[in-house]
Amino acid sequence: MVLPVRRGKYLLVLPHQDIVAWIVANHGWHLLTSPVSSQAIQPNFVPDPPTANEDFYSWDELNGLWLNSKLGNGTWNSGFDDNFIVGKGYLCAYITTATKNFTGTLNNASTSTISLSRTEATNYSGWNLLGNPFPSAIQWNTAQESIIRFNENATEGFDNDYDAHFLAGYAPQFYSLSGEEQLSTNTMPYMLSNNTIAMGFVKNDNTNFSIEAKGLETFATGTEIWLQDLKTGAQQKLNDNPVYSLELA
Repeated sequence: MVLPVRRGKYLLVLPHQDIVAWIVANHGWHLLTSPVSSQAIQPNFVPDPPTANEDFYSWDELNGLWLNSKLGNGTWNSGFDDNFIVGKGYLCAYITTATKNFTGTLNNASTSTISLSRTEATNYSGWNLLGNPFPSAIQWNTAQESIIRFNENATEGFDNDYDAHFLAGYAPQFYSLSGEEQLSTNTMPYMLSNNTIAMGFVKNDNTNFSIEAKGLETFATGTEIWLQDLKTGAQQKLNDNPVYSLELA
């Protein structure tokens, strides 16, 4: 068990992952990432020299290839990562069941390992294999988009071609209402001078939130867009300030 210490410090612990041996070629693969910084891959995860019939891969996003930690002759691949890259996932398979230990300081800082080089001419590039770099589940600083738009071919009800139902995730729930429908995309046929669009908002575990209106410049000059908070009664002209902040305990 990993226990955080108060005041931003963390215990030095020995997290581990139990690895079950593979039996047939297509089974026994495991995805690994390190919850500690500067965790060496050798010798605990890949022996020196590497063991026959065991593999430890990383994903090469730029070229769309799996890279093995050992070469064709069975020796260590000097071009492979020496340490686990924080936030990066690895694919491995072992011939014996074992417990793999991670030793070091627990990661508690923001990290970025994503590269995006995909083009239409380069098949399979652009994919990344990410790993949770922290000793506990990630609680993302999440956002939820809700789209309101107008199309003369749409109707005031739900349209399969133009609207989309809202699906809740870990982000705060934010959606528009069309009758009993909760929508993430709500397309209406026209805009009247006194359009009122009902929105729903359900908080998550956080307490401070903001709602930002984008695309206001696409409305005709002189169009005023207002937000009314039905909980507090507050009103805000979004043309003047497009960000509305709220605190919910």
